[in-house]
Amino acid sequence: MIFFHIQAYLMAFFFIFDFSIGFIPDSNNKFVPSKNFYENGGILNFENDINNEERKKRRIYNSLKTIRENRQRIKQRREAEAKRRRERKKIIKNVNQGIHNKRLENNKKTEKIRRELREKKKHRELEKRKSTRLFTRSSTLTTTTTVSTTVSTNSSNNSP
Repeated sequence: MIFFHIQAYLMAFFFIFDFSIGFIPDSNNKFVPSKNFYENGGILNFENDINNEERKKRRIYNSLKTIRENRQRIKQRREAEAKRRRERKKIIKNVNQGIHNKRLENNKKTEKIRRELREKKKHRELEKRKSTRLFTRSSTLTTTTTVSTTVSTNSSNNSP
């Protein structure tokens, strides 16, 4: 009985293996040598197929390489543009800072001149107010008269 089971198992295995080869699509058997492989120049076709595959691989590799190089060039170009933009901003900032400093210096100079003019004017007015002296001479007596003037400003516009 065991012998019969072993024989049935082997026959089933053989038939399954034998029939399964017939159901494999031709695309999978492309590079499997057949009976007429060596007679019909199959070696040359096989080598040509290998060469074609190598060419395809080289084309793919070269296209990927060019894509990588293009991306790298684009990245470098962007970095260079960003660097130029930063340098331009820095130059513009320095120029604007110089202009601002010149304006501050000019404002200081004009303010100093105005302050000096105001002080001179104030000093002149004080001198005028302090002493307006009139000397009168007589034969025996010299009199000195001091006239002081006061300026009053009315802040309201409703003066009569």
